[in-house]
Amino acid sequence: MSRSRILASGFGVYCLGSLALNLALHADGSIPQEHAGWSPIVALFVFVVPVAVVLLWHLPRHPVTVILAVYVGGQVTGLVLGSLLLAVWGDRPLGYDSARLGNALWALSLPLLPLLIMVFPDGVPEGRWCRVFHAQVAAVAVLAVTALVDSPDDGFHPVVAVLSAVCGVVLIGTAAVAAVRLGVRAVRDREVRGEVATFAVAALFIVSTYVVVAPLSLVLPGLEKLAPIVFPVVVAALPAAIGYAVLRHHLFGISLVLSRLLVAAMSTLVIAVIYVAGVLAVAAAFGVPGGSLPAVLVPAVLVAFVILPAYRGLQAMVARAVYGTRGDPLAVLRTLSQHLAQASPEDVPDRIVHVLRESLRLPWVALDVEQDGTYTRAAEQGVRDASSPVERFDLSYAGGVPGHLLVQSRRGERTLGRLDRRLIRQVADQAGAAVAAAGYIGELTLSRERLVLGREAERARLRRDLHDGLGPALAGLTLALTAARRILRSDPDTADILLQTAQTEAGTSWADVRRILDDLRPPGLEELGLVGALEERGRALSRPGEFTVTVAADGLPPLPTAVETAAYRIALEAMSNSARHAYARRCAVAVTADGQLHLTVEDDGAGLPAQPIPGVGIQSMHARAADLGGLLRLGLADGGGTRVVADLPIQAVP
Repeated sequence: MSRSRILASGFGVYCLGSLALNLALHADGSIPQEHAGWSPIVALFVFVVPVAVVLLWHLPRHPVTVILAVYVGGQVTGLVLGSLLLAVWGDRPLGYDSARLGNALWALSLPLLPLLIMVFPDGVPEGRWCRVFHAQVAAVAVLAVTALVDSPDDGFHPVVAVLSAVCGVVLIGTAAVAAVRLGVRAVRDREVRGEVATFAVAALFIVSTYVVVAPLSLVLPGLEKLAPIVFPVVVAALPAAIGYAVLRHHLFGISLVLSRLLVAAMSTLVIAVIYVAGVLAVAAAFGVPGGSLPAVLVPAVLVAFVILPAYRGLQAMVARAVYGTRGDPLAVLRTLSQHLAQASPEDVPDRIVHVLRESLRLPWVALDVEQDGTYTRAAEQGVRDASSPVERFDLSYAGGVPGHLLVQSRRGERTLGRLDRRLIRQVADQAGAAVAAAGYIGELTLSRERLVLGREAERARLRRDLHDGLGPALAGLTLALTAARRILRSDPDTADILLQTAQTEAGTSWADVRRILDDLRPPGLEELGLVGALEERGRALSRPGEFTVTVAADGLPPLPTAVETAAYRIALEAMSNSARHAYARRCAVAVTADGQLHLTVEDDGAGLPAQPIPGVGIQSMHARAADLGGLLRLGLADGGGTRVVADLPIQAVP
């Protein structure tokens, strides 16, 4: 066993033994009744001593540990010494030396509280705050010296009184500044708020007691009746706040094992103290010996039927505060189902993460969701600790993994416990279906939006073709027929020419109608297939000596109709853009398949502008690829010009 653990064990035995002696002296009436107000202080230190023992065991050199241990040791020693002297001497004067010793113990204990406020939780401060800490140490040293060299029996020397007053003002003033500083830090810094908030409240209470309550008690005599209540709280508030931070927030990285031992030790000690007090109370009330059957049996019944159930309830409350509802998986799953029933698809990841983190009191939880073969962060709550490992739990649904739950264990725990893992796996099983359903709903909504956009784009293109091509042609045909009818009898030759012109325009209009109909349903796909239809369209767009379209394909398998139609429409739009707008001399179309259909259309034209604005045609190509779950990329070709690449899945499309 190391020196620090031997020191911690010895310190704990000494302090608890001293407190037990104090309780025994108070219980058997050895202490005069007017001094019975010490009993609450003794009882409170039963809870404070284990905190100092745990810190000495785990962090023996930390400034908080050193100051707290000296403070607790001084207080306990002063209590036991005072009780022994009162038990032996009663109210008789104890002499000059005993008074000096009592003053020294007081000076080495209570004035340490401002130092404890200054060093919590990071240790000795730096910079100007370090100078404030040194001033506090000097003030405590002066108080200790004055307590040793002077005695209150004959009245303090004026110089000693002035020095003590100055040191008291310095300690209370610096403690007030440190408490306010700690409170501001608790408000601003969320990462340490849980660790320092309770301590900051206790520090502000102590400072306000000395600054407000103590002066008022001098002018308001009724306030002095509060001293038996306020003073014990002042003595034990800061150590108790440190103990709360150790238990609840695992302050200084103290493991949960030590925290559990501390809870068990404190609980056992409390039950033992209650039992002993009950035995003594029964013996005193009924005038029977302490070892008689009634004196032993009555407190035992009280402990068995009242204290133990209350202890179990308190233990359950502590477990719920630290571990959440992990002991009740049905409650967690019920809460999850209620949240998911009220959540929109986009809120599902946030609800899952929130329920899991709050139910298990975890510091950090995240959810990664699968999108297009990769996992992206969909939700995250809490503060991630870079030094703590992250554990991953796969969500499962229909043989797939729609996402991952990422979890960090609580502070002070190296890994998650067995109950935590089991509950997280149950949550992952339930959340998998919800995440997958939310993804399907999102994809369905996006697909419907794309269908609407594609339909509107087709309508706009059809309207443009009818307005720009067929409409003017039919209007010209009507004018020609009207003119021919007017001059048919007076000038037959001119009427014949107009009729020939109308006949030509009618043929052109019919060709436009055929073109529009062919655009609505690609011609030749059923007879010629995708490659044949693209070659035929390429020949129609080619202009000898000016623009040439080539089509290359390599062993295409039978393709679904939807894939053929989408590929043809995308290629046709890309070839038409090259022929009309790109100032290109050639356009090459390549079609391959390897589980997906890969379509590439590349020209040697002017290329894309620096900031291209997608038009109806480009949006239509993107929509056609996305409707099949594919991807379309638009960029620059190697030698200049434009390259359009479409990857369309084959197996997933009927």
